Amino acid sequence: MRNTKLSNLNFCQLLNYGGQPIVQNTYNPPLSCSGYCVTCEASNNVFVKNGDHFDQMSHGCDTSDFEVLLGATGTKNPIGPPVMFLLENPGGDYGNGNIVPFVDYSKHPSITYNKQPPVNHYYWTPDVSTWPTNPYSLSNLYGTYFAYIMKKHNLNNVYITNLIKCNTITSKHTKYNKDRAIEICTNRWLKQELAIFQPRCVFCFGRNAEKGFIKIIKNFGLSIKTVYLFHPSAIDLSQRYKKTKAQMIDENDVRISQSQCMY
Repeated sequence: MRNTKLSNLNFCQLLNYGGQPIVQNTYNPPLSCSGYCVTCEASNNVFVKNGDHFDQMSHGCDTSDFEVLLGATGTKNPIGPPVMFLLENPGGDYGNGNIVPFVDYSKHPSITYNKQPPVNHYYWTPDVSTWPTNPYSLSNLYGTYFAYIMKKHNLNNVYITNLIKCNTITSKHTKYNKDRAIEICTNRWLKQELAIFQPRCVFCFGRNAEKGFIKIIKNFGLSIKTVYLFHPSAIDLSQRYKKTKAQMIDENDVRISQSQCMY
């Protein structure tokens, strides 16, 4: 990761790997993780009372991490304008690894909640060895698709992160709990990421990321250009939106080009 403050934030504070690990798409044996954020668990027992918990943690990633795996981008500027890629939350289980116990919080008389930090892989990174140029044949519409966007649109100063760093499991689906978790997490982490990285614009993948981010920066008193893009999972389920994958990818490309965030 290019920025040492962001590296420390991600790999010593949010997840304690003792510093930034060597960048690999996957790890065998898994990375060693000695701790991670438990701010929500420690600060507000409303989650406990409603049987809610958090798992599947994520960390950030940037263009320089992609360059370790794929080589130099070959883009025009050595270091271009700062652009953030923002998604909502980790969601799903993308091989994060086994549960890592830490500060054993018992949220319910018979349940202990632990998290799955990404000890088996470096979050967001592509699973290919060269910069992709044909997005229509990609099987990985996350890291590998993001690599395509960086190369296609001359973006060599990108920081990728989630609005909230854990997957929020709300057993009773209470909106209050989810909103409270977002508030706690974004005040603890995203606010710092924005202050350190100072993005010229933020590409929000998915409406939830966009709506959440707009609300948050308003609360923070910030003004940052925000661009909505189709989420990778939406592209993967394109028929649900009566579009083809190619159409959704092309629409994202148009929105990125029209944003002029790379100039």
